[in-house]
Amino acid sequence: MSSSRSTPPPKSRKVPAPTSLLGHFQLLFHYDFWATRLMLDALAPLPPGTQRLRGTVLAAHLVWANEVWYGRVRGHNKAGTKVPGDAEPSELMQRYADTNRRWHELLALLATQALATPVHYTATEGTTHATPLRDVLTHVLHHGSHHRAQMASAIRAAGATPPASDYIFFHRALEEGSAGPVQVAE
Repeated sequence: MSSSRSTPPPKSRKVPAPTSLLGHFQLLFHYDFWATRLMLDALAPLPPGTQRLRGTVLAAHLVWANEVWYGRVRGHNKAGTKVPGDAEPSELMQRYADTNRRWHELLALLATQALATPVHYTATEGTTHATPLRDVLTHVLHHGSHHRAQMASAIRAAGATPPASDYIFFHRALEEGSAGPVQVAE
């Protein structure tokens, strides 16, 4: 991979490199917010119609699910207020930003050992469960990726180009300084 004439790597900003699982989750929640903002920004200019509605319904579900999971982690087992599927992307982004901020506040208070603590909750179908916090966080993050992929499909079906929202693009945006401020535990 190296050659005798190598060029120095481009100058980049310091990208957080957490060494703890907790720090890694903090970084992934920054990514989750960044990627969801990209999708909602891409949905906003689409003309009203089937694909825009499909994208906002998916985004509304994602916003609602994040609120529900946050509530479960905090010991509130109610389903929360559903988000209307025809909500404007800017309204969805505001609710998503509020929940993302609460996730970050919670993660900042935890010690890594707390990630093994079980979260006791009742699922939407009425069954009770106890799942380690680290697995709940993993679920929340993967759930977001799943629905962002569906939003990208809706954007493409509407004739637009969806934004590049894979994690590696977030990392590159961090290097360029365009991903916003990121703070993580070591």
